[in-house]
Amino acid sequence: MAHKLGLAVPQTLAEFEKVIYAFTFEDPDGNGIQDTYGLSSEGMNVVFGAFGQIVFADQLYFGTKDGKKVIGALEPEMQEALAYLRKWYKDGVIDPEFVTGENKGGYKHLSHAFINGKIGMTSMGNYYHWIQDGDYEDWRVDHEGKALKSPSQAAFNVKELKSKFPEAQVIFGEPFVGPHGQRGSKGNDMLMSFTAIGADAVKEPGKLEMMLRILDEVSADPDPDKAASMTFGAENKHWVWTPVEPRNVIVMPPYDAMFGYQNTIGANIGMTVPLKQTGEREQWAAALHLDQDGIYNALEVATPALANYGDALIRLKNKAYIAFITGERPLSEFDEFRQEFMSAGGAEVVSEANAWKQ
Repeated sequence: MAHKLGLAVPQTLAEFEKVIYAFTFEDPDGNGIQDTYGLSSEGMNVVFGAFGQIVFADQLYFGTKDGKKVIGALEPEMQEALAYLRKWYKDGVIDPEFVTGENKGGYKHLSHAFINGKIGMTSMGNYYHWIQDGDYEDWRVDHEGKALKSPSQAAFNVKELKSKFPEAQVIFGEPFVGPHGQRGSKGNDMLMSFTAIGADAVKEPGKLEMMLRILDEVSADPDPDKAASMTFGAENKHWVWTPVEPRNVIVMPPYDAMFGYQNTIGANIGMTVPLKQTGEREQWAAALHLDQDGIYNALEVATPALANYGDALIRLKNKAYIAFITGERPLSEFDEFRQEFMSAGGAEVVSEANAWKQ
């Protein structure tokens, strides 16, 4: 949409405002109908990020201020961010269906609002959900079993978008800067994932110890060949090494076209280990600085109070923010919302978060 309207990628919140108004009112799809919007729920997090916090997520996002952990959605600067969103919603720039999110089912990192041409900007998913044809050259194995490089192919959101709008282009942009010099978008937890073991495992002598030994073996074996086999399957059947350094795994056909094939062959049962990624895709992303400007949750564990109150507090927070954005509730009640939140268990959650030693 941006290139059709002759718009540059916005660097500031003020420039972003101009872009999303153009997306809404200047008929970027050329159908003569005002049926497009600037942004929806995921894009809002970049607006909140321009004020230093993240609000809409499947967990309570904590920030750090004056050496203490705070819940970003409760910070006073969020009133300023909400004033922008409230105005944009009133002016018809925000998709009125933002309440139900951009994903309408299926794979959770797809933005159907964007894919269907309804909105012009999103921050849904990760960078690899937005790869376009020819963004970089990656390794593959041809039908003769030879490893060679070929241009990347559109994936996930871009693949779906292109099936509907073949001429569409996706432009990456850094998070725009807010009025106080802040910028950022939602970053995934650095801990990435966890493995749960049932409580009954301790009832059988030696069982828990053996399970932990197995997890250690399949998750972090120092032998690269064994580690790759644990994750990707059998070498020369499911994968091969690249012929040049640094060595990386090339998944062989037909498995390279099968999303989550490891689950069907019984591989990838270990824990996710945060190793440095050196593949062609990751080098391309780093060159575009897509590993920068992430806003991460300052609380990396679930405290007892968070486990008890977290879901209810997220619902309370979302309900209030939606009401503030849509105009159902005046912004003058923001402090009242904060008090409601703290009285509903938020005070205990914040207290435990600051007492937790990480």
